Amino acid sequence: MEGINYVVTGGGGAPLQAPVSAIAEGTVFRSYGELHYVLVTVDEDRMNVEVISVATVSDDKVSLSASGYLLESFDVVQEQ
Repeated sequence: MEGINYVVTGGGGAPLQAPVSAIAEGTVFRSYGELHYVLVTVDEDRMNVEVISVATVSDDKVSLSASGYLLESFDVVQEQ
């Protein structure tokens, strides 16, 4: 990948927005209706990002995920 890599996430506490149809260029993963956190592990030349769901939201009803589950995982590797 060239340039700056970044992760945009919004899965923690505020009211969740309805899904939108437009997808931003470069989008790797999208999910709606999930409260989540992001676990980032950094090594010398690699960053691993894991998105962990803690609850789902549907019609304003929150259902907790007992142990959380992996929504998505990806690596960003530093170019040599």
